[in-house]
Amino acid sequence: YHSGHQQMTEPYPVMQVEALAALVVHLQTRLSGLEEIAGHEDLDTGMVASQDQTDTMIRRKLDPGPHFPWSEFMNRVSLHRLTAKDL
Repeated sequence: YHSGHQQMTEPYPVMQVEALAALVVHLQTRLSGLEEIAGHEDLDTGMVASQDQTDTMIRRKLDPGPHFPWSEFMNRVSLHRLTAKDL
């Protein structure tokens, strides 16, 4: 894990978000108990030492990150979003 690992500055392509939404909708038809969704950033809040600055602690998982269009995505699926506050 590098300290640069925390840089998530690119927006998600519309096609990628649409493909993810289509996949989740498909999964919902196959898995009746699928009711909630969360990002790694909400599930894994552990800290690790940066490889290039071992005295600096960084988050293990940051995806999907601040540029993921959660509102747009959630409007396409019928799931409840879990956040770190819910866990």
